[in-house]
Amino acid sequence: TDGVTEAMDAEGTLFSDPRLEALLAAHGDATPEGITRAVIDEVRRYSASVPQSDDITALALRYHG
Repeated sequence: TDGVTEAMDAEGTLFSDPRLEALLAAHGDATPEGITRAVIDEVRRYSASVPQSDDITALALRYHG
């Protein structure tokens, strides 16, 4: 991801790596599309009252090895 963990709430608190890790763990059984959507949706909820200050890029892959 890029821009996800740097998203801020109204108090200036970053979304953070631990928050992203918890979100990914909670959606671990989802499709890559579902995981990506969950991340983007949560970032939008988290920073709803703050103008976006950076781009947000997310990519999810599923390994079938």
